[in-house]
Amino acid sequence: MVLWEIQHHELPYNKLTSEEISEKILKGEYPPQKPVHGTPVEFQNIIERAWAHDPEERSNMEKLYNRLDILDSRNLLNQNVELISYNKEEESIDDNSTEGLESPKIIGKIPDIARGIKYHQNKQYKRAWKIFEEYESKSNDIDGKYWVGYYYLKGWHEGTKGTPNSRASVSFLKLAAESGHADAQYYYALAIINYGTAAKEHRDKDRTKIALDYLKSSAKQDHPDALKMLGGIINKGQYPRYGLSKDVMIGKAMIEKSRNLRIRSFYGF
Repeated sequence: MVLWEIQHHELPYNKLTSEEISEKILKGEYPPQKPVHGTPVEFQNIIERAWAHDPEERSNMEKLYNRLDILDSRNLLNQNVELISYNKEEESIDDNSTEGLESPKIIGKIPDIARGIKYHQNKQYKRAWKIFEEYESKSNDIDGKYWVGYYYLKGWHEGTKGTPNSRASVSFLKLAAESGHADAQYYYALAIINYGTAAKEHRDKDRTKIALDYLKSSAKQDHPDALKMLGGIINKGQYPRYGLSKDVMIGKAMIEKSRNLRIRSFYGF
């Protein structure tokens, strides 16, 4: 609602009572999502995702803040930000007329990544890939980079039985990992450790150290797979020269924490 108010410079539901507002929201009846000329396309998409009536499609607060932060950073860095615009005829309409303002042309409309995630959950990988690939190319969002990198790593960019392409995956995973994306950090570390593949910026550096640093960062964010993998490494004392000496107690504790997080996630608490 706050984002809509910023965009439109007016209060939503300003003529309704509190009870009427609550009733409309519960029914999924939000103020008109009529884009305003000059609004960044991504800002409009953030509003639409935040208002999705289905909780599974609705952005959580962390993702919402992250997308706003990315948009703000791009603006501060003077990077190109796509704006909503109207065609010449609409722009020449009399200021007192509202005719023609219901159907603005949105340049570079970004697909809803939530749809791609739903396809992924249903193992419809080709459909999911199409959305992820387009989303990444248009949004510059770290979620898009993660999903594209993840699909390359799994081979799902070619469908269910595709061939993994770790070399293509690492450039996307690295970019998302640098921004603190826990999943990307884990899979980038995995690509380096299991496949020996790193982004070109890291190929002449100590890859093992880079992988372990990202793995530790992901584990600190309570990523279950990262905790399990790092716990196994510490339990066996595989990398003492990188400060990961053998410690069975700590290793087992991390593996147990990973298991508990998975149980909590499965039961939704």
